Amino acid sequence: MSNKLSLNILAIGSVEWYKSFSTRYAGVSKHYKFEFISDLNNAISRLDHNSYDVLVIEDDFIKNHSITLSKKAYAMSRPTIILCSSLLRYISYILWKKFDAWPNKFTISKDMIFIKFSNDLSILDNITLLQDCHNNLKKISDEISSVVF
Repeated sequence: MSNKLSLNILAIGSVEWYKSFSTRYAGVSKHYKFEFISDLNNAISRLDHNSYDVLVIEDDFIKNHSITLSKKAYAMSRPTIILCSSLLRYISYILWKKFDAWPNKFTISKDMIFIKFSNDLSILDNITLLQDCHNNLKKISDEISSVVF
């Protein structure tokens, strides 16, 4: 890896949100590459390709599909950041992550799905943490195999 770490960010949300989101990172010393999708069906099919490092979801736009997209990204060993626009949605995702059967079966997902408020993107500044999630591919494959089979 070069001295200048970079992240390929797949962002899913509304056009207005994306303009604000990507502008926040324009001119930052770290290097970010963005791909943006505002259609759910395109987003689902795009997650089958491993050419992104991090999935960022605007929860207010995708609503109930954020968990589905997060699960798919987890299976591809890609971290997900769900950006919540309200306290109620934030709490519901935290409770899902803590108590739902799926994250309790696939425990590595708890370390790979980040729940944040829409204005808290500090996790993106920790490029090393996000890139280290990609080292979990074998662990994730083993975890999925042990749960499914």
